[in-house]
Amino acid sequence: MAATIRVPYKHPAPGLDMRPPVEGSHPSPDGLAVDIQDERGCPRFTLRGVRGVQVRPSPIWLQRRLGAMGLRPRNNLIDVTNFVTFELGQPSHAYDLASLGGGVIQVRRAQPGEKLELLTEEVLELDPADLLIATPGKDGGSVPIGLAGVMGGRHDSVTDATTDVALEVANFDPVTVRRTAQRHKLITDARTRFERGVDPNLQLLASARAASLIAELSGGTVDRSVSSFGEDIERPAVNFRPSRVHFLMDFDVPQEQQRRYLELLGC
Repeated sequence: MAATIRVPYKHPAPGLDMRPPVEGSHPSPDGLAVDIQDERGCPRFTLRGVRGVQVRPSPIWLQRRLGAMGLRPRNNLIDVTNFVTFELGQPSHAYDLASLGGGVIQVRRAQPGEKLELLTEEVLELDPADLLIATPGKDGGSVPIGLAGVMGGRHDSVTDATTDVALEVANFDPVTVRRTAQRHKLITDARTRFERGVDPNLQLLASARAASLIAELSGGTVDRSVSSFGEDIERPAVNFRPSRVHFLMDFDVPQEQQRRYLELLGC
């Protein structure tokens, strides 16, 4: 949009996404950690904390924007994750940090006999092929808290009593998400986006944007670090021939104008 109307591009969350992530399963300085047990199913995962939040209705501007997209406003935390999903094309999920065992989130396949109660209160009989979001349990085991890339669980998401948030922004294998959602007959916006493919380099930016908005609307404070698994991919160069523009589009665009548009888009 900035390139189209020729105005300076404003970064949606200046500074936050530039902080170096803490890689792997080692706890960040803020006490959060990720444990990815299926790298193929989850090539990228970020976890960031927002502390001291107050759950309340979203401001009118956010409620109106969500309404224009056909979404029902819930509260300032859930509404931000829904808004950023549409703004950047990256789904995210907010967990109540108090519900996470030791501040750790795991990504793993389901175990035989496991069950999960979704946000919709539907209880699923999980399949060993299902990719789960989980957290360490009190007995030393692992407790599922969400169906990766599809829907979160009922008992670990934010509530009116939430004061600290763990924000998940990740990328999941499209085939795994699609098969899991089809198996359980679930249709969600997250599923639709992941099965079509999400930008593999978007997660840190989306995490910064969502965390910044949550802090702004809830009075919270964003952690100075982010726990992260996986790395950005290096995009291959794309050859561009200005002379082909007229052939492909059937109208002329001066070469200097082509260059200006491409540079405004970050090329």
